[in-house]
Amino acid sequence: MLIKLKNKNIYTQYLILFFVVYFGVLISGSVNAMAANAMNVRNHHQNRDDSVYTIKQLIKAYNTGVDKGATHMLVVWDKWDFEDSYQFIVFIYPNDDLSAELSYYNTPGYYSLSAVYDIGGKHVSDVKDLQERLIH
Repeated sequence: MLIKLKNKNIYTQYLILFFVVYFGVLISGSVNAMAANAMNVRNHHQNRDDSVYTIKQLIKAYNTGVDKGATHMLVVWDKWDFEDSYQFIVFIYPNDDLSAELSYYNTPGYYSLSAVYDIGGKHVSDVKDLQERLIH
């Protein structure tokens, strides 16, 4: 709806409408960018290429978690969009609340836990070592 101004022509009204919409889009983009940054705080490592991690990728991610001082590694399915589900890895650190994170990443309709690994501070080199660290 156009803003009615006394003694102003239609072009002025369209110009005002344009700026209102333009600044609305700018503000919306800033909010989306802040939300994306907030998601990165949770230490997501998305696997958008293949949708499913290979054993080699899991071993590499696990060893990265060891190097970063993580206590647990979660493999999570993002199921928000049924046509575009994918896995991502979340590292849990000593100051994080494991039970809260497990609850958050096991939310029906949004996330589903695929695996939980206990990182014991020791690197793994093969599937057998990785399976020994699997707790869920």
